[in-house]
Amino acid sequence: IVERVGEARRKEILENENLSTEMKETLLRPQTINALPDWFMNCLLYPNTVVFWDEIGSMPEDVQAGALSAIEEREIDGIKLPDEVIFIAAGNSIDHAANGSYLAAPLANRFAHHEFVLPDEDWIDGLRQNFGQPWENVTDAMTPEQAAAEVKLGERRRKEFALLAAFLNTNGALIYGGVPEDPEKSSRAWNSRRSWTKLGDALAHSDENDRLVRDMLMESWVGTEAAGAFKTWDARLNLPDIDTLLDMADSEDWDDVESDKMFAILAYATNHANEKNFKQVVNLFIKAAPSHQTIAYSMHLDLGARVRGIFGDDPSKFPLKELGELSGAFADTKRRGGVDTTGLRN
Repeated sequence: IVERVGEARRKEILENENLSTEMKETLLRPQTINALPDWFMNCLLYPNTVVFWDEIGSMPEDVQAGALSAIEEREIDGIKLPDEVIFIAAGNSIDHAANGSYLAAPLANRFAHHEFVLPDEDWIDGLRQNFGQPWENVTDAMTPEQAAAEVKLGERRRKEFALLAAFLNTNGALIYGGVPEDPEKSSRAWNSRRSWTKLGDALAHSDENDRLVRDMLMESWVGTEAAGAFKTWDARLNLPDIDTLLDMADSEDWDDVESDKMFAILAYATNHANEKNFKQVVNLFIKAAPSHQTIAYSMHLDLGARVRGIFGDDPSKFPLKELGELSGAFADTKRRGGVDTTGLRN
């Protein structure tokens, strides 16, 4: 295997158009081709490359010292990298990184630093929409039974993630309370963005009617305190299946529905919108809008954004009548320049 890999690499060097004849001769020497790390060799072969140092905060100090030469001098064993190669590093803060530590000052001083912060409300939007990923992954290799099970799992994910997003939207303090200072507590279940996301997927795989299992999953992923609050809220909400929910749009008194439940209902309906039930989903929004203008206005933008994914790229298939009715329900809001959606979160 080693010989085959080496032969493939030698062929790649010989056929590469970015290398000079002199550089090819240098790289083909056994002491060189076997000594250079793969990432460095790839940069030589393909100069328009970004070298991504992920989780750099977890890099041991002795490894940082070795990386310093490659990053600063841009060379190994006297062979320099092309000027086009770019270094980018990323890492979590030390309280979020496995074996995290501060970067050594000499290495840190070789990088420009920028801190990216994802606000809770943006993360909740991502959670509600599965962070842009498909809710189910049906492939041609699946049997009909497997495909049907995957579709059913996708439906459960839509519901569970809508519930979590609605709960955390009004209980923002429980999203993340920091890594527990007590080592014993930090080694057990505690609430974070990661663990809430994992909980949503675990609940989707569980029996929806098995309260004991649901409660156990909540505690095992986010800890007793956060799970207790969510269990109480989840039991009170008691969302019906999507078909029942859409059928009750005309008969329900939406004035009596609390804001957090309305958030969950509209998120659930948006996630389940498809070509067949789109008219019913729009009707639900229109009926709920007078009593819950802020929530419905924010959610209807997400529903509108899903139209292309539901109906494809052919505009002739777009439900223009329903979209017009949906837009009309918020005409006054738009004329006022939108609504302040921070009120709901506060």
